[in-house]
Amino acid sequence: MATLSAQGWGWQFAARPAPALTNISCEVNAGERVLLLGASGVGKSTLLRALAGVLGEDEGTQSGSLHINGAAPEQSRGTVGLVLQDPENQVILERVGDDVAFGCENLGFPREEIWERVDEALGLVGLHVPLSHSTSTLSGGQKQRLALAGVLAMKPEIIALDEPTANLDPAGARALKEAVTTVAKATGATIVMVEHRVDLWWDFATRIIVLGAEGVLWDGAPLSLLPETASVLEASGVWLPHTQIPRAPKHTGSPVLLTAQNLCAGYPGSTQSTQPVNVNIRAGEILAITGANGAGKTALALTLGGLIPAQSGA
Repeated sequence: MATLSAQGWGWQFAARPAPALTNISCEVNAGERVLLLGASGVGKSTLLRALAGVLGEDEGTQSGSLHINGAAPEQSRGTVGLVLQDPENQVILERVGDDVAFGCENLGFPREEIWERVDEALGLVGLHVPLSHSTSTLSGGQKQRLALAGVLAMKPEIIALDEPTANLDPAGARALKEAVTTVAKATGATIVMVEHRVDLWWDFATRIIVLGAEGVLWDGAPLSLLPETASVLEASGVWLPHTQIPRAPKHTGSPVLLTAQNLCAGYPGSTQSTQPVNVNIRAGEILAITGANGAGKTALALTLGGLIPAQSGA
């Protein structure tokens, strides 16, 4: 199984004055499950793309060294499989089976072996649909499993996941975690993951690496993170589990700025809509809209913002 090593590694984007990453030094052994944390914009996704060998030379310049099994990532393609944040960006073909087979076909595997790999990968991620099933009809959670299956079919030694649950509802996120856990146990692959839903993955990770503007801020097992260190990391913008979110003050005396009465929201031309919504929103309030994928959260927000018309109500 693969190991990865970074020694003083950094990346300077050609179009940006400040470097995305500097002085990253760490070694990850085969089979580890690494949760890669850091403040927004610190360069976590850039590091994952570098591991997968998909940072183009025209995008910027590298400093230090980054190796997979002693070789540069660009010379180790196929060793690292990258799952992107938005599964829509990884759905390529119309049928589920063809989509999962796509990477294997590009690597030139024999046809019979490819379809064995496709069946195995779909089983590992728990996506039990016919190979001819249309990818366009899959839910967000199913598409994320499809993307993971496409990576697994190539049997990479390292699986890099960039916020894989960012677009999933809580149930879909838990289902994906179960799939990734199953994959890790079945394949022994090294997992390197960027996630903001840290609570969900804290017990999955065997190691936490926190990136900062000047390199690695902290590196260790989850249970070895001391409270005082956690406080320093949180103050620098790092998301950690079990943080105390201050309650927003109530604004009972503030004027009502927006009122929804029996409001049903949906996209123009669609017959689907939300259940009737009745709400008063006062000045200074923070409104959180939650619900399952497909429940109409985005449509409701767009309607409240006056960007699409209400289907009914006011």
